Amino acid sequence: MSRVPSYMGVGAPSAHAKKLSTASTVVAIGVEDAGRLLLVGGNAGAQQILLPTPEFGLSFRFAFTADAASSGTMIGGSSATVFDIIIIGSTGIAAKFGSTSEDGQVIEFIGLNDNRYLALPQALSSGAGGVWAAKTT
Repeated sequence: MSRVPSYMGVGAPSAHAKKLSTASTVVAIGVEDAGRLLLVGGNAGAQQILLPTPEFGLSFRFAFTADAASSGTMIGGSSATVFDIIIIGSTGIAAKFGSTSEDGQVIEFIGLNDNRYLALPQALSSGAGGVWAAKTT
């Protein structure tokens, strides 16, 4: 969350949010989405979110506003863009929710270099199946 001058005064918190499309089960985000709060939820099928190639300091924060429909959401690269994602001591090529209980979950991805993201899951509600490092997408 950045602090910018606004009608509420200088230094008022401002979160730039973007709701990801539910029209497709595969959503690609770009570098222009870095630093935004990306809202995810409401898809009819299993969702896959494609991250851009990592860069040092590049960060994305996802907040889930509904449970998944059929299986946990997967976040990673495309089959043409493979990179590492580190989650709590394990490494894979995608972050995968362990259950469909995603409502209220937040996960942040921070670029460590040009081949690796660090994923920081933050459970804001109970009942989630956790997030794990998937070896395949």
